[in-house]
Amino acid sequence: MVVEKLKASEYNHFVPTQEGRILAFNALSCGLGQMNKQSYGIYQKIVNGEITDYTQVPQDLFKKLTQGNFLIPETRDEIQKLKANHYMTRFSNQGFGLTIIPTLECNFACDYCFEPGNPQDERTMKEPMNTEVQDRIIEFVKSRLLDGSFFTVSWYGGEPLLCIDIIESLTESFKKICEEKKARYSAGIITNGFLLTPDTLNKLLKLNISFAQITIDGPEEIHNLRRPLLRKGPTYKTIIENIISISENVPFFVSIRVNLDQRNREHILELLLDLKTKNLHDRKNISIYFSPVSAFTYSCKDVVEHCMFTKEFALKEVELFKEAMKLGFKIKSYPASQIASCGAIRPNSFVVEPDGTLQSCWNTVGRKDTKIGSINGSSIEVNDNYDKWLSWSPFDKKGCNNCTILPLCMGGCPYKSLYKSELLPSKKSTCTSHKYNLKHMIELYADAYRLGLFVPPKSQGG
Repeated sequence: MVVEKLKASEYNHFVPTQEGRILAFNALSCGLGQMNKQSYGIYQKIVNGEITDYTQVPQDLFKKLTQGNFLIPETRDEIQKLKANHYMTRFSNQGFGLTIIPTLECNFACDYCFEPGNPQDERTMKEPMNTEVQDRIIEFVKSRLLDGSFFTVSWYGGEPLLCIDIIESLTESFKKICEEKKARYSAGIITNGFLLTPDTLNKLLKLNISFAQITIDGPEEIHNLRRPLLRKGPTYKTIIENIISISENVPFFVSIRVNLDQRNREHILELLLDLKTKNLHDRKNISIYFSPVSAFTYSCKDVVEHCMFTKEFALKEVELFKEAMKLGFKIKSYPASQIASCGAIRPNSFVVEPDGTLQSCWNTVGRKDTKIGSINGSSIEVNDNYDKWLSWSPFDKKGCNNCTILPLCMGGCPYKSLYKSELLPSKKSTCTSHKYNLKHMIELYADAYRLGLFVPPKSQGG
């Protein structure tokens, strides 16, 4: 068998360990492995052209290096291939997704909420989605969903559980459409968790909702300050009790999101300790991750001074994952190649507001100046804003094409690029935390694997 001459991928990352081994990670395949000095020496000889007869290379090592994309054909243009894969996946008509907002009403009053209509702004909230809009959505799904493909729904808000009747009504119609078209259906929900009682969970399970993202912003006192009820009042205990009540034996995965800024960054260890005392650290259907608070719009301008720089957050993220591991938390977060990039720039993904207004991005919900159109039954009407999102490309951004983590980032958040004027210059960044902490995260994944605390991506729910 003739094997084409090989070269090193531009997306390789090698991290030496104190024990004299080398951790190897490829940002395109997301393959992670460990090499001894001998294996790494063979890899270097292949790259330097000192070994050209690959049959002389241990075949197990050779297979892992090529399958993991650490060694690629010399003629391959990785940017060209990445572009091709990106555009084929991004503009494929196989699959269709909607983020549906039954209501912009919320039972919480979080001070960093970026949506217009946030109670902190004292603006008038919209009415829940009426039956006319629901009917238009159903007709749109019927006309858009291809036979044998798949349909995904994310329920969003406001607080979507305030209108669970709308979720139930639309879901029953979606399931019938998917059954008729032999299409796969899946759904998740972004909720504050306050209304996620056992009775509500049972309803969600019947509606094929298998995933929930719930935000907890610190230990009880800190969380209650940041995420109180609309008319004031604590929320922490109720949310925790609801999460505890979710059995490991049901097909429902909870991702606990912790929003970080300067005000709560030193209190997260207290949260981790409390979660452990409640035995939530070792649940197979619960994971935890950290995310920076961002001043996406002027609705949350009051908290911009508390936001963290991306590099600052990146280092804190590593620190917190290490603390979590010390407490026995399993690491269920792992880098994923973002070939198709964000749903906001895909033609088969839309955000539907309660009145039928269409947006591309979650961050623009409630704003008329960013709307891309409206839903009119079996069709949609779009405006020039739609072109802005669809024409955005990660390959047009300065510096991205030469970045060794491009497949993990794909240009970062499109919203931050398209609406730069809304971000304070000192805080804006479209890069992800991996730009600043990938080396440390690779070490962390290896340590978690060694300690039996790493859950491979294929084992994750959600």
